[in-house]
Amino acid sequence: MSPRRVVLAFGLLLVVGLASAPGSAAAASGWSAPTPIDNSYNTAAVSCASSSFCVAVAGQDAVIITDSGTTFSAPAAIDPHGGLSAVSCASSSFCAAVDQAGNAFTYNGSTWSAPASIDSASGLSSVSCPTASFCAAVDSSGNVLTYGGSTWSAPASIDSASGFTSVSCPTASFCAAVDQSGNVLTYNGSTWSLPASIDPLGGGLNSVSCASSTFCAAVDNVGAVVTYNGAWSAPATIDPSNYTIFLISVS
Repeated sequence: MSPRRVVLAFGLLLVVGLASAPGSAAAASGWSAPTPIDNSYNTAAVSCASSSFCVAVAGQDAVIITDSGTTFSAPAAIDPHGGLSAVSCASSSFCAAVDQAGNAFTYNGSTWSAPASIDSASGLSSVSCPTASFCAAVDSSGNVLTYGGSTWSAPASIDSASGFTSVSCPTASFCAAVDQSGNVLTYNGSTWSLPASIDPLGGGLNSVSCASSTFCAAVDNVGAVVTYNGAWSAPATIDPSNYTIFLISVS
């Protein structure tokens, strides 16, 4: 399945490739009109395992989007701490979500687990799950944690100089994680690289998405993108208005 992208900004959920909501003038092959799915919170993150299954998280709530984007579940309060920050779905029967209090949650196709405290010292900022037996999560203190299908590892410090903002793993043998200082670290299935500075003047990298081990894109605070094809490019401005950009992987 070819990966797609979703851009999330200013609390609106905009989904590429999902059919328009009833009554929308937007074409099914383009962007839908904005659809309120949780009026209590700004949407924090979204992950789509297919064109007919997505999960969005906001505050304490998770919302499931099915049937080609036309059916939305009621918000399910899964996080009593109210700080869900990221979600990643490997399929319609497995997702993982993390929060700012260091808790993780998993979804088995019908129910969400209770919160599992996996990183009480730092807030978890991102999670990526290419399969139901492997996830990587990163936190605001430069730690990474991995999930092996039933349990999470202890936090491992791999970037003590800066906090992570995003991680993307297209497979269990390749991940890229970016931080607030413009650095990237990559994972080869067993070890993480040292931080490499790829965007020192961009005000921090906000998000990274990797379609494979040979292609990633990372975006920063001043409207620039950095791409990877085995080596990282120089930053290229794609939004001259200098808006903060968030790029979310959909696979």
